Amino acid sequence: MHDLKHLTRPMFFILAMGFALPAHAGPASDALASCLAEKATDKDRTALARWLYSAMGTHAGLAGEAKITAAEREADSRAVGTLFTRLVSTDCATLFRKAYEADGEAGTRPAFEQLGRLALQEIMSSPDVQKASGAFQEFVDQKALGKALGK
Repeated sequence: MHDLKHLTRPMFFILAMGFALPAHAGPASDALASCLAEKATDKDRTALARWLYSAMGTHAGLAGEAKITAAEREADSRAVGTLFTRLVSTDCATLFRKAYEADGEAGTRPAFEQLGRLALQEIMSSPDVQKASGAFQEFVDQKALGKALGK
């Protein structure tokens, strides 16, 4: 039996990124998404990561896990609101306008999705997070996985 753990390693990342698969409304939207990625600084990405973590902590299944106060959650939201405003009204304003003119509201949706991807990428780039997220591999039934793959 071959060790199939190498197949499960990318699974978490694929599942985690699945919520933010790009919606291609058109070239103008793609250009806007690229601009947002280029203009977001490391500090911006950290703010996005904090905001995403804070927001995810409100899920009923995670209640009590994330020790974030309402004031901290508001501060995280305020920081991302300010960041988003800067990105679309200053740093990428022309591209934001072009995306809206070309594809309407659907043309600006990738801007929001790109910020979500940046937040998740920031979180997932941590070696500690990568190690913890891969820990499930220890519990994968290799025989069952092999059988599913016809091996």
